[in-house]
Amino acid sequence: MASFSELGIEVKSGKVRYSVLCPKCSHLRQKHKNIPCLTVNDEPDNQWWHCWNCDWQGNLGTMDKYNQVLEKSKMPKQIAETYSKEVREYWDSRGINMKIPKRHAVYEFSMAGKPILGFPTYMNHTLVDVKYLNTRWTPETQSPKWWNLKKEFGTRTLLWGIDKLNFVDGEPKVVTITEGHIDAMTWEQCEYKNATSVPSGAPNPDAQNFEHEFDYITDKYVQSILAEVELFIISTDSDAPGIKLRDHLALLLGKEKCKYVQYPVSYKDINEVYKGNEKKGLPALGKAGVDECYANLASFPLRGIVRPQDVRAELEMIASDGFT
Repeated sequence: MASFSELGIEVKSGKVRYSVLCPKCSHLRQKHKNIPCLTVNDEPDNQWWHCWNCDWQGNLGTMDKYNQVLEKSKMPKQIAETYSKEVREYWDSRGINMKIPKRHAVYEFSMAGKPILGFPTYMNHTLVDVKYLNTRWTPETQSPKWWNLKKEFGTRTLLWGIDKLNFVDGEPKVVTITEGHIDAMTWEQCEYKNATSVPSGAPNPDAQNFEHEFDYITDKYVQSILAEVELFIISTDSDAPGIKLRDHLALLLGKEKCKYVQYPVSYKDINEVYKGNEKKGLPALGKAGVDECYANLASFPLRGIVRPQDVRAELEMIASDGFT
């Protein structure tokens, strides 16, 4: 395995996170060439770097580890610049501009004559997981609508979109966590930055054991990225699984750093707010509806009068996992 020194990156002994000059671009810059622009994270099993100027990035531990993930991903060697007519119509039905999935390198391939979309998850520039969508899925379909690349191929479960987080100096560091990839894209469609999605939806509301359910939050790489975040906006579905997901995310991230989205009556998620649902008779509220949701974020109760429903998720977690 290569080292930071071999890559030309300065090493600061005894420090875990620090900034240095970028060996790729600092000497080429006309301005600010002496301002460190390369962030280095140097801790066991989580040694990565990222230049906020030229976007050079990588992870020492992943250079050869995920070759099988790429091999089994069904990702075309040359990703098309556009999608098929059927998939373009799918994006239109969800109100998503095609530029957004392209920005996330969402790709299309055919399986048994059906168009399938692959939503790749990257750790720096390394492909570590893929989630798939059957755009023709109906309730009568025997196969699943969404599924992940098999873990036996060595995938790593992370928040989808974490590689696209970009915090601007002087602005609050805010990250939105949604229950699904389309919801994350909906926030982006409405000009909200740094929207991510959990990798596999919400857990069963009756489940008692979450031993590995939230590995995508406790992962060392994810934790090192999210350490800078000042506010988490949790945008899960309004049903029982979504509420359970919301409450557990808040427990893991810290309730004091979290707020959650409340949707208008009868609306299930943020894409439904934006695009509506003809079958349910719900009109599209558009960006104005999404903005209204954002303007009315709810806080998690912390101290003072606490209702039983406010601590139900926490009590369930203690009952299943004990005190940590």
